[in-house]
Amino acid sequence: ITSRLTDSQSFGAVFDPSTIHQTHFRKLSSVPASQKQVRDAMNDFQDLFVEARLSIEDVQESLDTTYFEEELGVAKDAVRTALEAFDSVAELLKDDVDQLNEFKRANIMKVKQLQEELKMVSEHYLHE
Repeated sequence: ITSRLTDSQSFGAVFDPSTIHQTHFRKLSSVPASQKQVRDAMNDFQDLFVEARLSIEDVQESLDTTYFEEELGVAKDAVRTALEAFDSVAELLKDDVDQLNEFKRANIMKVKQLQEELKMVSEHYLHE
């Protein structure tokens, strides 16, 4: 093998053990790609839930101020986005019923909480 190498080549340049690891790693990381998608979607949902929750708190703090309507609109958008993220995770998990049920059990009360809190602050707006 070494007799075929030119002067500028060495065995190390032809056979680099680190490339085997990189190739092997790429293959391993591509297998659970859907798991990564699910994990990323779940993290997105959690982040969007927190953002929606904070938006609802902003609405509650802005009651009886000139900012209330604007904050309410932001909160409605944030809750809608969080619910869409919840649905996206559920869609990704539709083929794994056990994981889907686990996700729903862990998060359905959060979703209902968002909806109810938004409804409460919206009703305050309607009564004003």
